Amino acid sequence: MKKFLIFFILAFLFIPSILGAEEVIPLKQIQVEAESIQQKEETTADLSSYTTIIYPDKYKEKARNVAELLSESVGIHLRRFGIANKGGYISIRGSSTEQVTVMLDGVVLNSARYSSVNLADIPLDQIERIEIYRGTSPGKFSAIGMGGVINIITKKAKSKSRGGVRLSYGSFNTFHLGIFESGRIGKLDQLISLSSDHTDGDFPFKDNNATPFNPDDDRITHRKNNKLTSGSLLLKLSTPQKGGKRLTIIEHLFMKKEGVPGIGSNQSKHAYLTSFRNLFNIKLSNDKLPIPRLGMDTEFYYLYLTEKFNDRYGEIGIGNQLNRNQTDTIGGNIIFTYPWKNYQLITFLMGVKWERFKAWDLLADEKELDPQKRVSTTLSFDDEIYLMNNRLILSPTIRYDFYHSEFGGITSFHSFNTESISRNKHTWAAKFGARYKLFNSFFLKSNIGRYYRMPSFYELFGDRGTVVGNPELKPENSINSDIGFVWEGSFRFFKRIFLEYALFYHRYKDLILFIQNSQTTVQARNISEASVWGYEISWGADILNFIKIRGNYTYQDSEDKSSISYWKGNRLAGRPVHEIFNKVEFVWPDYGKLFYELNFIGDYYLDRANFYKVKERTIHNIGITAWYKKERNPTLTFEIKNLTDERSYDFLGYPLPGRAYYLTFNYTF
Repeated sequence: MKKFLIFFILAFLFIPSILGAEEVIPLKQIQVEAESIQQKEETTADLSSYTTIIYPDKYKEKARNVAELLSESVGIHLRRFGIANKGGYISIRGSSTEQVTVMLDGVVLNSARYSSVNLADIPLDQIERIEIYRGTSPGKFSAIGMGGVINIITKKAKSKSRGGVRLSYGSFNTFHLGIFESGRIGKLDQLISLSSDHTDGDFPFKDNNATPFNPDDDRITHRKNNKLTSGSLLLKLSTPQKGGKRLTIIEHLFMKKEGVPGIGSNQSKHAYLTSFRNLFNIKLSNDKLPIPRLGMDTEFYYLYLTEKFNDRYGEIGIGNQLNRNQTDTIGGNIIFTYPWKNYQLITFLMGVKWERFKAWDLLADEKELDPQKRVSTTLSFDDEIYLMNNRLILSPTIRYDFYHSEFGGITSFHSFNTESISRNKHTWAAKFGARYKLFNSFFLKSNIGRYYRMPSFYELFGDRGTVVGNPELKPENSINSDIGFVWEGSFRFFKRIFLEYALFYHRYKDLILFIQNSQTTVQARNISEASVWGYEISWGADILNFIKIRGNYTYQDSEDKSSISYWKGNRLAGRPVHEIFNKVEFVWPDYGKLFYELNFIGDYYLDRANFYKVKERTIHNIGITAWYKKERNPTLTFEIKNLTDERSYDFLGYPLPGRAYYLTFNYTF
């Protein structure tokens, strides 16, 4: 292990010399071409990765949340628990949702307790941009993701006064209000943003009466106990950039109350969940250190999450429940960047994080259960090497993490009662990527990396009664690789044409999957080996400024490679083979636009035995947007989602809504 680390670090430093990079290239003048149709930006955390950058303001006229918006991107599969506001968990290139790292302003939202992140809980109005790294994890980030990384950056506090309001209302009494205002207060730039959502969620669905193979007793009924009300507040204060220094303080509050209707036909009447999240973050950037050209970014954060689950009547999972969960996370990171010899940009990250999960069983005699704790430290070394007058960019990364976990005793929901256990785990990850500019606006890209993920306390000990714990879980790891190209050009009346292709292959060991082991419960289990391979194609075209086409297709072939004969060779649960998204807009610059969207999701299985299959579905959305002349402000949009009223089910058998109508008003000032 030590020899490998020494070799890898030396390779970072001497690769330019080996390849003959004798010319001097000022890094500050490097221009990286932006793939405009795909909404790329010049500065991303990893130029060799297959990355999509989304600017939500371009979609503000539609009724969308973060999860829905991301699902329109290539390689992304959205797993929903019913209506859009109720849950949105992202899978990338056939990964599990737990393998996708989600960051909000640099803070990892995945916790030792919950590895999955509900992206529907992040208000779209408060976001500046979203970066999607498919299958790779940049070394500049404080955490890695086996499936990839979703990096969410909220709106900046600016000195120039600006603001906006977005109001939406639609089917199932669904309501959204978002307001933000930014400007200078004294010597500080400030931003305040408020967001609120509500839905009754009482959509009709086909109830199979818990007999999926007997259609005679099927009936149409309405979703019960499916209401949701949430609110969010974002506050930002920043000092103006002065003397190479900038201080930013971020306070992000989110609260939610929602009914928990249960899986499929087993609907509850009374169960509900309340959530509260508080993220406090302080960042300091300093580019004027004693060492010339050395930059330093420092951050400290505190993340607090509490949930209360009320199921006094035992309608969900196992037994009567009245539980309160609390997760506290404290951490900090220091990132140094240094342009070495004018053709390398070296980044070194040091991070530490302390997490504690506490649970209270309010129906038990011993109400406070034993806490679960985890401390992790991170060292990451990342390099960007610019060769051949910037035509070739190499990006090697190596990372080391140490985990110290303490758990045991009385755990959640009476599942286990064991002696307290302390565990240490040393892990490492590495990645090597390359991007080569073959000719104008045509890039070849390739990456290979080794990644890992520790099992969460949620997977080890269960939660809310629907998930049964498995304390024998082992960490999962993978080898991820991809290769492909990106091209953008123009031809006659096609003002812009974009095409991207990526072939990928992921090999997993000790993969953790949620397996449905009864009609109402699931359990996380290790699979000895598994693989996912496939390819992604993205396209786009602007035709005479009047027609815009955007689309993508993802093919993925997953395989269970375990030694158990009746599982070996099966498809992994929750991974559709085919997924297509395409949209067409007809634009009249002075008046508005018409748009049509198609989303096809192929069939997939809910269980490891490939016994319960979710049929393929095709969703059609149409809409019309009107605006005021070329300013396009304000806008008013009417849209119909799921035009053909397709009825289907999603992850764990949750029914999805049919046809829905929405009206959205947006105004910025």
